[in-house]
Parts: sequence; C-alpha cells; structure tokens
Amino acid sequence: MFYLILGKIIVTKFIKNNNKNTIEYGILGIISASFIALIINFFLPLNILVNSITYLLLILIFVFQKIKISKQDFFFITLTSFVCFLLILFDTEYRPDAGLYHFPYIQILNESKIVIGLSNLHSRFGHISIIQYLAALNYNVFTGLNGILIPLASLISFIYIYFFYDIFKYLKKRENFSLGKVFSLAILIYLSYKINRYSEFGNDAPAHLFSFYLISAFIYTQNNSLKNTNLIYIYSVFAFINKVFLIFIFIIPFSMFLSEKKNFIKLLFSFPTFFLLLWLIKNILISGCFVYPLKNTCLTNLKWTDIDTIQRNQIEAEAWSKGWPQNKNSNLSIEEFSKNFNWLTAWSSVHLKYIIKILSPYVLLILTIFIFLNLKSNSKISKNDKIIINFKNHKFITLSIISFIGILSFIFQSPIYRYGYSYIILFIFLIFIRIFYRINIINFFKICKVFFIICVFVIFSKQVLRIYNKAQERNFIPSYVFIDKNEIEKKYQKFTLIDNFNVYLSNTECFYGKAPCTNYKQNISIIKADKKNSFYILYN
Repeated sequence: MFYLILGKIIVTKFIKNNNKNTIEYGILGIISASFIALIINFFLPLNILVNSITYLLLILIFVFQKIKISKQDFFFITLTSFVCFLLILFDTEYRPDAGLYHFPYIQILNESKIVIGLSNLHSRFGHISIIQYLAALNYNVFTGLNGILIPLASLISFIYIYFFYDIFKYLKKRENFSLGKVFSLAILIYLSYKINRYSEFGNDAPAHLFSFYLISAFIYTQNNSLKNTNLIYIYSVFAFINKVFLIFIFIIPFSMFLSEKKNFIKLLFSFPTFFLLLWLIKNILISGCFVYPLKNTCLTNLKWTDIDTIQRNQIEAEAWSKGWPQNKNSNLSIEEFSKNFNWLTAWSSVHLKYIIKILSPYVLLILTIFIFLNLKSNSKISKNDKIIINFKNHKFITLSIISFIGILSFIFQSPIYRYGYSYIILFIFLIFIRIFYRINIINFFKICKVFFIICVFVIFSKQVLRIYNKAQERNFIPSYVFIDKNEIEKKYQKFTLIDNFNVYLSNTECFYGKAPCTNYKQNISIIKADKKNSFYILYN
C-alpha cells in the first residue's frame, strides 16, 4: 500500500497527470521509494527509526493532501498482496548471491550511512542494484526485518499484474488491438513459463521484467511530449540502476529526445538525470568507478580506487561469463581465454546448451501462435479484421536497434543468459513480428482468451505445488540469516579497523548477521580504514 500512496503523491504533486492507472502509481511509488532510500543513505543509515519516520511523514503528507484511494486501488492492493504472499511463501532466497552480497549489503545500509571504498571489502558491493536500497528502506516498525523481503516480490507482482491487465482490457473490449497487445501476450507467456519463482529472481529478473514494462510503456506512448518523455526517461534510469547491462535501453528516451529537441535541455536538468547522477556518485564513493568493474570508468586518483584489483575483477568477470570454469585448454591464460572466441568451445558446453534448453519451448510456442495469427479465420471477417504491422514505424526501428546492440554486447562481452535475456526475448518478438506481420485480429482475440487463462493457471499452480511440496522442509518465508542467532559469534570473526568501526570475516556466505562482512580472507588481511567528517573510508 505504501508504494501506491507514494506514487499518488508523486503523480499528483509533480507529474500532474491524472490519467495514470493504479498499477502505474504503484510502479512510480517503487521508483520514488528507491530514490528516497538512496539519498537518505548518503547522510544516515536506513535503520528502523529513520525508515519508520520516513514512512510516517509520507503517510501524513498523503492524508493532509486529501489524496483519495479508489475502489480500484483497494482491489489492486488486495491482489498484489495476495500475489506477493504466494511468491514468498515457503520459497527460498536467490542463492548464492543473496547470501554473498544482497542481504549483507542491505544490512550495511540498515546499520551505516554510505561507507566509502566498500568494494575493497567485497568486490560485489561495487555492482549492487537499487533493489537493495528499496529493501533496506522497508525495514520499519510496521513490517520488522521481514519487510526486506517484500519489495522484490512487490515489484514483480506489479509487473505481472500490468501485463495481465493489459490483455484483460483487450478481452473486455476496453482497448483495441495494437502492437502493444501482441507484445504483452508474448511477455505474459514468457514470465508464466520462466519468471515465476522468488528463489530465481535475484537482481536479474526484476531488471529484465522492468525493461519489458518500459518497452511496453514506450510502445503505448502516443506522442513525445515532455511529460511522456520524462516518464520514459525515469523508467530507463530505473532499469539501468537495477542492472547496468541494460544500458542500451537509454536508446528509447534518446530517440524521443531527437524527435523533440526542445525538450532536451529541460530533461537534462530533470529528476531522472539527478537520480542517475546520484547513483553514479554513489558508485564512485563505493568503488572509485562510475560502472564497476569497468576500468575505463574509474577515477584512479582516489584513495580507495584499487585499479589493479578492479582490472583483475573485470578480466575474471568476463572470463567466467564466457565459461572459464569449463575451459580444458591449459595453455590459455585467463586473459587470452576471453579473446578471439577462444572461449566458444567451453561456453558452448554449458551456457549454450542452457540457452537452447530455455528458449526452445518458448520459441516453438511463439512460432505456433504467430502462424495461427496469420491463418484465415473461419468466421466472416471484414477487411479491417486483418492488421498489417508497420515495421517501418520509428518505435519498431528503435526497439530493433536496442535488441541488436544488446545481443551483440551479450555475445561478445557477457554471454550468460540471465544477464541479457530481455534483449533476446525482445529480438525474438521483433523477428516474428517482422516475418508474420499480417495479424488476424479475430484469431488474436481467441489466442488471448486461451493464454490468459493458461498463464493464470500456470503461475498459480506452480506456487501452490511448491507450497504443498516444500511446506514441511522450508521456512514460512525465505531466510535472510544462515544460522541460528545463538551460533552467530562462531560464524563471524571480528576485525576492528579504526575507532569502533568493525568488519567481519565469515567462514561461509555472510547473509544478514554481522556487517560489513566479507568471506574473502585476502581482503580482510590488507584492508585499512580512515575516518573523515564522520565518513569511514576503506582502502588497500
């Protein structure tokens, strides 16, 4: 409910657009809450007191501004709460990343304001997602520590409901056929098939799902007015700060800037630009790099910038994404492995097989659907019942450029499926639209009817089966601690660096126990600390 309230405040007071629906309010509320968490942490820890005061202040603003909650809003709150409940119940956290750096970073946010040079303690703190800030803000008197699990499920739920509702409006004949409806159907099928387990979300799924939402919003945008462009720009920034690999999504607002150049200066000094700059400044303070661990984006003259370690991490990250563990050529160094397609054999042995396994059923199903959409209907149809998709449209061209560049980057830089699947799914969709561009809308309506029901059934049944099968062996909610609290001191070894500032070494994954924490012994052995103007600085 908080995200809906915050979204209504933002739309009413700043965007001043009353045409938004409840889902869009919720998504804008999530973006705004993320920004609030980020800016607070520059000065204060996101502890239970700070977070609770923040929530209460926003609720008071909502009450005094007399912003109304409609029946549709209450239905949306009930539905998203139910979906969140199903997603979380008796599921697990995303392993191993949740234990390695998701929960440990959230705990750092809950206990400390920004710690400069934090990536020197654990390299993965250098490429954190905005989701961790959103989660940290949700630790308050209303939800307790369990609240950190809710934001991820909330964002996923909002986007689920968005795509279901988009098809539902078409089935109820509230909206007409469009390219956006075809895209929504394709995404609805994919998320029902693949993105439906809390334990699989991590930082990747929300980023890719949000990019799908952004693409849908772009397709439906009727003009490139300042308000529309600003909204798409906000969405693009949020997608990027969830996952930097989605940087090419900025082509969307850029294409809108080009068509309305008079808006460029206004948008240059807008909220999304400020949000993006704030995130980049945070990255510099945490790691010394605008985008960690890309060496060319780092400021080498900063005390906490360990350029040698950054370069090594960049080389290792690329090699591992290309299948370094599967490399059988002992004559190749890790640097040589990533060059000249030396990695292709190792990568194909695992990653390519996985990609084919995941995509084959989806591609075959989408192909079947598009063939059906191009068949003649048995019903009597008029000339208007067959729609020809205009692939010369500037939106189609823009999305084609994004998918093409995104896939090239995926192939040559980081060919792990979870890094770039939104580019791949978009590419598949555009290819089929390009080939099967004559859509029989009578057949499309029939397909939507069938798959709306199937997708609801698949998502719901998968959750129910998991709950039934795992209820006896799993916690009621995902665990953010690894061991019993009574054993916590045995797991963490304390190192006092300066004053009362302690860091901890864990003999396994850190989870949410002691912070700041790492399981890298070599980092603990060389880490040093300074304090300047109440800020702690970690360096090697």
